[in-house]
Amino acid sequence: MNNICNNGTVIGYVGKVSIGNNVGYLSIGINDYYKGIERTTWANFKVFNALIPVVNQYCTVGRLIGVSYYLTNSKGPNEQFPHTDLVVSGIKFLTAPKSTQEQSDKSFDSYNDNGGFDEHGDYQTEPAPTKSKARNQTKKASAKA
Repeated sequence: MNNICNNGTVIGYVGKVSIGNNVGYLSIGINDYYKGIERTTWANFKVFNALIPVVNQYCTVGRLIGVSYYLTNSKGPNEQFPHTDLVVSGIKFLTAPKSTQEQSDKSFDSYNDNGGFDEHGDYQTEPAPTKSKARNQTKKASAKA
């Protein structure tokens, strides 16, 4: 029940991308309209583990993406109070890559490093079960009932 309040999803345009050894940072511009005026709010996200190479390779400035995230609190050594971080848990690419090389790259279907892309372009931290596995699980569940 706690996870329901501690996660979310946003859709926006990739801004700055900064990748280090163990952590990456991704800023996303989120557009909204208020009284007919468009405004952009920038949100900064942290990226860890298997998503770092994905963000580094596929998140180009201006690309429209959907980001699933969760909230976490952290406190640096020189900080008196903790602050809230938005940590990326999944990415969906909503527009095609800009470069011709990325468009011909088949790694969307085959990327798998503690996760990978499914057939819809969604990045999964755990590979989705194959159709035969899902069918077998359904058969087992109906046999028990």
